Amino acid sequence: MTDKIRLRDIAGYCPEEAIWKMLAELSRLLDDDIGKHSPNPDSILVVGDSFVVDTGVVAEEEFLAPEHHEGQAVTAEQAVWALGATAYYMATGHAMFGGYGGKYQHLHPRVTLPNMPKAFYALTPVFHKCVSSQPTERINLRELANLADKGLETCSRKQREAKKKEPFTETGTSHHDRWPEEMTEI
Repeated sequence: MTDKIRLRDIAGYCPEEAIWKMLAELSRLLDDDIGKHSPNPDSILVVGDSFVVDTGVVAEEEFLAPEHHEGQAVTAEQAVWALGATAYYMATGHAMFGGYGGKYQHLHPRVTLPNMPKAFYALTPVFHKCVSSQPTERINLRELANLADKGLETCSRKQREAKKKEPFTETGTSHHDRWPEEMTEI
């Protein structure tokens, strides 16, 4: 049996690779099934190493696009906005605009978009393309999937390069010379 974890439970603790993977998988899923899902941290399940949408969960206001507050039906552009807001939540553990999300952006369309945390800097341009206040300025789901694939590949390449640079250490050896102070017995 595979464990299912709600994305909300791990938000703020996700590595960059997981965010790229979520964007790639869910943008493809939503591209095939527009209008039926509005992704948010409670509706996204992590099953093994994949992301799926629990369709029985109601959309949360802080993850609804600005135009949703005008009464529009769910569109591909709204799904992209929700994915961007969810990516931000995965990285920070906080909803955008103090938890008001698209509603705040609807009332203040010229508000400056937040940046991703420094550790996720590579995600910032894609994130901004997702959460633009104007639906016509947002990236489409296929483009998002392609950019997420490139981001995922970049993460994998960086991990491979980092492993090559790691010095070999034997199991059980001590790095006593690296400790800032002497260890004392309690």
